[in-house]
Amino acid sequence: MTNVTPLHRGHVNPDVTAVADEVRGMLAKRRIATYKLPELLQDGTSRGYWQRRVSGDIPFDVADLSAVAGVLGVSINELVPSRPTPTAPNRGATD
Repeated sequence: MTNVTPLHRGHVNPDVTAVADEVRGMLAKRRIATYKLPELLQDGTSRGYWQRRVSGDIPFDVADLSAVAGVLGVSINELVPSRPTPTAPNRGATD
């Protein structure tokens, strides 16, 4: 059996936080309150469901991102901030 370490309250995953920040920012730009998401989506989810994701307590899954992207009129990629691409050291360089 594989051991899985759960995320404990207080543990901050920077990827989860970055996506939540982006979603919150886009909602705010469009003046859409988080509590309005269930009404806009009409998918049976609760306010609490979205509040936990938008606050960064629980990660968004692909279906969540797709639904929010549809409400916002953006692509999923726009909700996921890009990371800088690490550069490989130049092993042939000399000083």
